[in-house]
Amino acid sequence: MGSNLLVYERRGVRVAVVHGSFDITNATEVGSALRNAARYRSELVVSLNECSHIDIDGIATLLLLHRRMGDRLILVCTPQRIFEMTGVQKVIRIERTVDDAVRRLNRDGAGVAAKP
Repeated sequence: MGSNLLVYERRGVRVAVVHGSFDITNATEVGSALRNAARYRSELVVSLNECSHIDIDGIATLLLLHRRMGDRLILVCTPQRIFEMTGVQKVIRIERTVDDAVRRLNRDGAGVAAKP
């Protein structure tokens, strides 16, 4: 099962929605697409609410993206059990909705386009 990535902007923040699986079969491809989505923006919200399956390769890809972006990356995911079990929520900020994530980035001073 593959994954599709929908990318759009909401109130000055780039949002990427992962559809389908995010696992060993496509983690490299999805990771590349996420890095491209963040290329011309200073922040990124990654919504996993449409992700049907994530494995350790998908989680590792998100952790590598966080290493590059820091607090300018927020995940959106409900339920958050997989991230609680792995401790990811201690490293990457997680919100329940895209709107909550966008508000948080805009409140924290992000949400401003980076210069290409």
